[in-house]
Amino acid sequence: MTRIREIKKILTWILAANILVALAKAVVGVTTGTLSIVADAFHSLTDSANNIIGLVAISMAGRPPDEDHPYGHGKYETLATVVISMLLLIAAYNIIKGAIGRFANPSTPEIGAITFAVMLGTVLINTAVAWYEYRAGKRLNSDLLIADSIHTRSDIFVSLSVILSLIVIKAGYPIVDPIVSLGVGAFIGKAGFNIIRRSSMTLTDMAVLDPQDIEAIANGVSGIIECHGVRTRGTADLVYVDLHCIVDPDMSTRAAHDLANQVEATVKKEIPSVVDVIVHIEPYDRP
Repeated sequence: MTRIREIKKILTWILAANILVALAKAVVGVTTGTLSIVADAFHSLTDSANNIIGLVAISMAGRPPDEDHPYGHGKYETLATVVISMLLLIAAYNIIKGAIGRFANPSTPEIGAITFAVMLGTVLINTAVAWYEYRAGKRLNSDLLIADSIHTRSDIFVSLSVILSLIVIKAGYPIVDPIVSLGVGAFIGKAGFNIIRRSSMTLTDMAVLDPQDIEAIANGVSGIIECHGVRTRGTADLVYVDLHCIVDPDMSTRAAHDLANQVEATVKKEIPSVVDVIVHIEPYDRP
């Protein structure tokens, strides 16, 4: 539960920072009529929505196993990650649509010193947030924090490209505004697709660990003749393992049971992210 509380605390602080950044960009973008800044604000606004979804999801994921969810609620976190990526794709569509519309109805944004100052300030905030959230995600083995930090990191590059476009627009080339907006939309769409691809691996029970690593650990337990048929699933921080172990056919049921418990304990000790191990005992078939 300590891990869940820490993730929620991190998301709450980041939510506040993302709201501040999105509002600052939106005000400047609308005031100056700069489509690329409005697009960037939209991107930052999805960060805030992501944090809210993440807070709800992580609360669900922290619930202990129950009758309806005997394996726990950990996949709610992965499900929230998928929702985040869907929001990214929707944002990308709207940004690209707006940029195409600007080509049909061109206009020249009004850019001043305040515009540059606000954009540079948001870049500094996003840099600090992305760095902090990614490190926290790695430390806590949270797919949600890592995915959200990647999204926030994308904000940095998007904002830098927008700042560069502001310089070019200021030099007398307003056509750059919708062009950069198209690039922002494409960047957001790519990020959304990548997150969906990674999350789908968890939702479709793709193998999490190398079977050979599990086999080596199990084979190192005294009394195990051979280990095979290793299967793993789950998330990076909640891994479920089942495997087959061959033992002496003359071993008593009690001894075989104790040996299976020993294998389970050893795997969990060697790989802390493993939360459950099912050991199938098989008798050795002498030639």
